[in-house]
Amino acid sequence: MLNYIDANLDLGYLDARPELKSVPAKVEIDAKGMKLQLELGGVGVLFHGERRGQGHYVLNAPEVKGVATLHRFADSVILEGFWRTDLEQGFWRLHLPHDTVIPLRRPIAKLATMKKKRARAVTPKRARAQAAAA
Repeated sequence: MLNYIDANLDLGYLDARPELKSVPAKVEIDAKGMKLQLELGGVGVLFHGERRGQGHYVLNAPEVKGVATLHRFADSVILEGFWRTDLEQGFWRLHLPHDTVIPLRRPIAKLATMKKKRARAVTPKRARAQAAAA
């Protein structure tokens, strides 16, 4: 699990407010999902949820009827997405510390092993060729 206590979150609102608000956030990311703790309107809120593909997270905050998404590119320290609570909605950008990078891809050794397994797999075409040769 990777903890980022000094993450920073930029919040934008989809109503008439022109302001962009920046708040500190606590973030935990692991292979299964993410937890994001911040203050909205003076109230501590915990968004938590699961990873849906590489760098894609779907989050919920039941205490404020919140739903959200966050997305990032490989090896990026910025995640962006949309959020909605029972009272407000908007977009956000989460800045992780620059000295930490979360790799999205599997290690190269695992990829090489997976390619070898696929190469050894018996496909229908390969099965016909082996049957014809026997």
